[in-house]
Amino acid sequence: MIGNLEEAFKERFPGEDVEPIAEILSIAAEKGSVVYDELDMREDVKDDLLLLLEKERLLIPVRTSRALAWEDRVILFRRGEVFEMPNVIGHLMRYVEKTGEWDPDHAVRRYLEEIGEKAPEEILSLFNRVKGDARDYRITPEAILKASEELNLTAEMGRIIAELKGGGIISPCLRDPSRLLYEINPSLVIKEIPVGPLDETR
Repeated sequence: MIGNLEEAFKERFPGEDVEPIAEILSIAAEKGSVVYDELDMREDVKDDLLLLLEKERLLIPVRTSRALAWEDRVILFRRGEVFEMPNVIGHLMRYVEKTGEWDPDHAVRRYLEEIGEKAPEEILSLFNRVKGDARDYRITPEAILKASEELNLTAEMGRIIAELKGGGIISPCLRDPSRLLYEINPSLVIKEIPVGPLDETR
């Protein structure tokens, strides 16, 4: 229900006009993506909202400068431009539509079950642990390794990271070739993530 989306967005995006946000995300949740010129609203409103939704990783531009990482996507406001909804966000939006609750755990769990993951609860636990180590929505590979060791998932690290990337849960940050980081989808975080330097030992 659009009404549930609007109520959830009032809390998530205070001060924003939630009606067009709900309209855009309801379409994307149903179709998997939206096309710029198919959104029937004033262009200045549409552009501002798409910027917001891209920042929150609720929608990701399909156009890319080189790779599939979020940081390499190119946002353009013109006819034919496509904005896709990450798989995990599709589950999140459909749950919000149904219940009015913003529940990232439900979305991550449903995505993992959908792809046939045999240990969805363990991987959800891993994800929630590394969220606690994030700074500015960034985590280190060391943080993921530490959490995987605690949960006896080290042997599955490559597969787990691939699944998290494939669902739009995390994305690699590669612009600094000397330091690999991963960005957590900010829309899967309820509480504010601290801003500051990452602990390289974790």
